[in-house]
Amino acid sequence: MNLAEYLLTQAASECVEVAHRISKAQQFGLAETQSGQPESNAQRVVGEFMDLLAVMEMLEAEGLIQMPSKQEQEALKQAKKAKVLKFMRYARDECGTLSELPGVRSGIGCAGG
Repeated sequence: MNLAEYLLTQAASECVEVAHRISKAQQFGLAETQSGQPESNAQRVVGEFMDLLAVMEMLEAEGLIQMPSKQEQEALKQAKKAKVLKFMRYARDECGTLSELPGVRSGIGCAGG
């Protein structure tokens, strides 16, 4: 296994860990703290995401990937948020599978939406 393969495997592993923590948060709530653990599920989700980000930065440092500029990152994030909101509206209005949309509390609402 070469360096690229190792770091890509590590990134994939971190993605699985992020998904696992999110699954636990869905099951038991974001505020729940597992017995014997010092952090809440919300804190553990963020921790796993930071681990993934660290590996992504290692991939970039080795010249294996190129991360977008800060400006491009913001544009990509805004585009994703708009797409998620579009499908949330569809889930609420057409499918009846979502009872609420994000608002002020969540900080992800759309100004015109």
